Amino acid sequence: MAYFERDWINELLAKVDIEDVISDYVTLQNKSGRLWGLCPFHSEKTPSFSVSKDKQIFYCFGCHESGNAISFVMKIDKLTFPETIERLADRVSMPLPKTSSSEDYEKNKKRREKIYEINKTAGMYYYNNLFEGEGKKAFEYLTSRGLDEKTIKKFGVGFAGEAWDGLLNHLKEKGYKVPQIKDAGLCSIRNENVFDSFRSRVMFPIFNITGSVIGFGGRVLDDSNPKYLNTSDTFAFNKRKNVYGLNFVKSIKRVQSVVLVEGYMDVISLYSKGIFNAVATLGTALTKEQAQLIKRYVPLVYIAYDGDDAGQKAALKAIDVLESAGLNARIIDFDEGLDPDDFINSRGYAAFVQRAKEAKDSISFKLDKLVEEYDLNKHDDKAKYIVKATDILRSLKNPIEREQYITRLSSETEHSLQAIKDQIASKNSNANIDTKNRYNIITKTKKEDGEKNIKLEKVLLEYFLAKPKKIGLYDFEKYLPYFRDERIKNILNLINNRIKEGILPTHAELLTDLNNEEQKLAGSVIAVLDDGKGNLVDIKHILEEFERKAINVKLDELYAELKTSNDRDMILAEISELNKELHAKKKKPN
Repeated sequence: MAYFERDWINELLAKVDIEDVISDYVTLQNKSGRLWGLCPFHSEKTPSFSVSKDKQIFYCFGCHESGNAISFVMKIDKLTFPETIERLADRVSMPLPKTSSSEDYEKNKKRREKIYEINKTAGMYYYNNLFEGEGKKAFEYLTSRGLDEKTIKKFGVGFAGEAWDGLLNHLKEKGYKVPQIKDAGLCSIRNENVFDSFRSRVMFPIFNITGSVIGFGGRVLDDSNPKYLNTSDTFAFNKRKNVYGLNFVKSIKRVQSVVLVEGYMDVISLYSKGIFNAVATLGTALTKEQAQLIKRYVPLVYIAYDGDDAGQKAALKAIDVLESAGLNARIIDFDEGLDPDDFINSRGYAAFVQRAKEAKDSISFKLDKLVEEYDLNKHDDKAKYIVKATDILRSLKNPIEREQYITRLSSETEHSLQAIKDQIASKNSNANIDTKNRYNIITKTKKEDGEKNIKLEKVLLEYFLAKPKKIGLYDFEKYLPYFRDERIKNILNLINNRIKEGILPTHAELLTDLNNEEQKLAGSVIAVLDDGKGNLVDIKHILEEFERKAINVKLDELYAELKTSNDRDMILAEISELNKELHAKKKKPN
């Protein structure tokens, strides 16, 4: 567990009252011995969100979110694990451990916080510069772009003057040393000369999700290059791992999407016109780290890049990054080469919202851009277009969606629906032939046995969540390889490991070490668990049945493998041993 020992985490959970924590966000009412409220994770009119004081967990019977006090705060406030731990420890006045699994953690934390502190001071310096002397020209530039003073203050926009050491001297006066200022990326040293990193630029503070200033972006007021300049990577800032504006989006209740743009001014201009969920990358193409960060907050991203060729090419790349991260991407189209800033300033809020409603899904956008490369009146171009277009469609899992796009391709190219379907299937045809016999042999049996196995797994999960110490009576490791549901496998493995360590974990403690999907499953069982129910289950009989199903699955796989293997004798010997084992188990009385 990152930074904190398990025993310390368990002590924290024992001190934190989940009812007190959740009551800060949800109005809870006691009904039939359970606390109920409206779920903060999905919209509902009838309370389905429950809190168990004795088990110190929450569970929503509507959206199935589940967890303990730690996971609740992580989910509701979109915090990292260490951030959540620090907040809860502060809540119960529990000192953070002086030693942790990362010996440098405290040192690194202090270094990072010093950078935040210096950046905040620098941000105030830049902001105040806007209203005096040479900064007035920057203020006039910002207002000419449609920004009012309230928006400028909201985003902390400022100005770095022409002096080589203006900020440097200001920070020295505040008591900061040159090595600290350099560590924050705010000064450079060359030939023993120390000077400001930013000069003659409009300054945009870059915030992390908790609102700390981690760096700056600077824009020139003229046509000189580079037009934009970011803080170099520091101990607290990496432009590939942060997203501009996400701290403001986080505060929007039940936000479901973000509008992804290319620059600071796009974000601020959209915000000033009423589009409060805009975010931007930091001078780079969208990275997988940024996509994963966005995914913590929303499931849907509207890509609103510039309407020129460069912007459209960047949008195509962004689609793949977002979808690889598991996000849904839609693309807002700006005609005449406009960027989002230009569009909303010239067309207004309503027009922008309408464009968002008309946003294209990723497949439509890719096909639209692809067809622009070919002249479909030419036979060769038409053939090339179909090949590339079907490559795009091959990724679609939904048969109805795929059918819609196949119909589109057929209309565009005048080829039959079947011909296009054949083209989509063509690249996988050899693999299908190679596996066809094996698939036909084992699919039905695997499906039937798999369904029965999962039912048994769920019984085992309920039993051992009710009676965790009972798992120590069985050689449980031998069953784990045959589990079909990875969530159940991981939950039971965790219980088994804790019991082997001599620890009888509480339900709240178990949930700490589970991922979100595992927490939902475990929470759904714990929320309705009758702790006495385990006494009514013949666990030995279930495990024997589980073993028989596992052997049958293995036999089916071996029989299928026998048809193509060159080592038939070894496989036959293994089949024989398994059949003997299965026969012996069937002879045992129930």
